[in-house]
Amino acid sequence: MKIVLPGDSGQVGQLIAGHFHNQANEVIVLSRDPHRAPWRTAYWDGHSLGAWQQELDGADVVIGLAGKNVNTRYTAENRRQIMDSRVEPTRTLG
Repeated sequence: MKIVLPGDSGQVGQLIAGHFHNQANEVIVLSRDPHRAPWRTAYWDGHSLGAWQQELDGADVVIGLAGKNVNTRYTAENRRQIMDSRVEPTRTLG
């Protein structure tokens, strides 16, 4: 199975990527900061189209994990940033 994970830098993303990779799935992580990992990584900024789009071809699953950390004070501005940081990357993926 081919699984694409936009945004894996957090704890949940790393656990999901590791789990599916250990199950012998093809895992591709889209990240603002591609790093050495046992799975393939590709650069994306979550806002603009680019070479990362080809990674979606033939994907069986896309699990959107991009977004601002929610471990913060819930001020009006932080709530707006949290929401925007999830909506915009999802629109870009679409």
